[in-house]
Amino acid sequence: MAGTYVVVAGSLMQAGAVILPAFELPASAMRLMILSLAVGFPLAILLAWLLDISPRGIRLARRRLHRADTGAVSADGGTDPREDADAEHDAEEEGVGPAADASIFARSLEMILLGLALPVLGFALVVLGASWRSGGQEIVRAATATSDDSAVASLAVLPFADLSSEGTDGGFFARGMHEDILAQLARLPRLKLISRTSVMAYVETTKSVREIGEELAVEHVLEGSVRRSATHVRVTAQLIRTATDEHVWAEQFDAELADVFTVQSRIAAAIARSLERELAPEHDASAAPAELAVVPAAYDAYQKARDLHRDLDPADRARFDQTQHLYEEARRLDPRFAPAWIQLAILHAEARWFGLDRSPARIEQARRCLDEGRTRASAPDQIALAEGIFAYYVDQDYGKALLFFDDATRLAPGSAEPFFYRAMILRRQGELDRSLEAEARALELDPLNLAHRDEHALTLALAGRLDTARDELDAILERDPERPRAQVQRWQVELELEGRPDRLLETLLAVDRSRWLEPHYSMLETVAILAGQPQRALQVLDRPTPFPLARTRLAYQRSVLARHAGDDASATRALDEALAAFAEWRQRVRASGAESASPLEVLEVSQLEALLAAEGGRFERALELQVANVEAFPIERDLIGGGPALWLLADLQIRAGELAQAGRSLERLAGRMALGSVPFGGYFVLSRGPDHAAARRDPSHAALLARLRPRYADAWPPVEEPTPE
Repeated sequence: MAGTYVVVAGSLMQAGAVILPAFELPASAMRLMILSLAVGFPLAILLAWLLDISPRGIRLARRRLHRADTGAVSADGGTDPREDADAEHDAEEEGVGPAADASIFARSLEMILLGLALPVLGFALVVLGASWRSGGQEIVRAATATSDDSAVASLAVLPFADLSSEGTDGGFFARGMHEDILAQLARLPRLKLISRTSVMAYVETTKSVREIGEELAVEHVLEGSVRRSATHVRVTAQLIRTATDEHVWAEQFDAELADVFTVQSRIAAAIARSLERELAPEHDASAAPAELAVVPAAYDAYQKARDLHRDLDPADRARFDQTQHLYEEARRLDPRFAPAWIQLAILHAEARWFGLDRSPARIEQARRCLDEGRTRASAPDQIALAEGIFAYYVDQDYGKALLFFDDATRLAPGSAEPFFYRAMILRRQGELDRSLEAEARALELDPLNLAHRDEHALTLALAGRLDTARDELDAILERDPERPRAQVQRWQVELELEGRPDRLLETLLAVDRSRWLEPHYSMLETVAILAGQPQRALQVLDRPTPFPLARTRLAYQRSVLARHAGDDASATRALDEALAAFAEWRQRVRASGAESASPLEVLEVSQLEALLAAEGGRFERALELQVANVEAFPIERDLIGGGPALWLLADLQIRAGELAQAGRSLERLAGRMALGSVPFGGYFVLSRGPDHAAARRDPSHAALLARLRPRYADAWPPVEEPTPE
């Protein structure tokens, strides 16, 4: 019977190994099951020996080898037939009789199974009891949650202190070690890991561990230092529980510089053990020994390149070239060093996307570097991320890119970057709810990343959640009051929700304009016209710039403002300046033989040409250009490029008197995004803009506007149409 118990218990443990992780129960659940089955073994054997299951119920077993004394004598000296039947049945139950052998086996097996059921029932009661004490959250999470929201431990790895005696590297080595350890930890399942951007806010902080834990909503903080010599590296790390300031562990790791990846893996493994997690099997450091050695000079060049790449401005060509040179130096010094190939592939893809170089040679370089990194067995999550960026930036295949980013989030669930890219793809595809979910996960892992929060605010606005978007923008501006993008978005949302262009104009004219960019001036132009005070914007709009395309935009804005101010002569002169600057820009492009910029920049230039044509009264040409732009960027395929393009088409159709076509464009637009999120446009412009005044008198167009009217428009103050000055 013991063998039966062992076989059945082993089968249960095999099933538990598959079922328990599927419900995302903690590793301790499997250990509890094993202990329960082990404790149940002697209990099951004892029950099988002491008890029998019979038609009369569970009863004590009466095991006798002989049954001669069991026969009952009748009154006439014979045996009672009824007693004979009972004796025969008892004999069958107790070990003698024709079916005794089979009966003993069957009943003992039943008791074995009963004994097995008791520890399994106890295991279930313990798990359910623990769930009940925690409000049932674990079971609910296991049954309904995805891996994205099932984190049961949380950690912030603070920037490492650089204690190197030389101190000549500017701290790049310590920053690189910090980032690489974060990449290792990001592969831990069910761990909420705060990303680098957020923890870098605590460089040389005076805040306590408890304060940091509260701000980042984490249970643990890792502090460390790096001391490096010419040939060796020493990393000291300590894991601290934020609620109690208790040191969970502290350890020192020493290695030769060539084995720097070994140190990183050992630190990540130590943290994983302390948090009762294991590295994902496909990222087990012991499974990839070929990556654990690197030429120290190559690692130095790589970390210097990464240091530049983190905050790279695509417009800074000198910095871009320096970054590329360092990556190339790293791969030259150690051609086996896969991370250098992968990052170089990403850099080439960014050069194409941001318009630095869209030549076929650049694209081929990106493809070759990606292939080389893949064949050198780089970390699978980094390969998936690079593949996604290539599909996004080079192929512009959003569906393919999304598949790679999905893989990256699965392989490195603690990394915010793939979740952020995934959100951007979903937003372009018009999947705003799913995009918001991915953004929420990225922000959970990187809560202080203002660039990500900028994008989150835009997605909220696109989804029509303008109140929430305003709150998010206020939180961003509280941290960085002069953050340019957040400023413009905040003004746009305020215009839509409050409907007070006059008050907003006073705000724009009062703020410091030294950090203003092109969108700020476009917002000023829009608000001044809506407030009926274009002349006030003209007084501050003129600014010198050596770039012909920037001069084109500036002169165009002056022309529009002068026209609304009733100064036709000044409007004509400004438009002539704009056309001359635009022609100069085209001539320079042809003379240089340069490739076109990124697709979105091409769209921007084409739309500027359409606006210039419309300002000159050539609406047929303007509509021809903008119809082509909408066809190149259909909103159904690309919400970010196609949405503003479709809005401009509707605006031009309204101004040209093509109201039926404009109505179709507006309904198509409103079906994909909130009208109030359109930059320098929106429902307020449709209902109050002076260029649309004639269209609003058309009954059909007025009925369309009534259907599209958002609820927040009810709170706008009633005002008369603004009149030109």
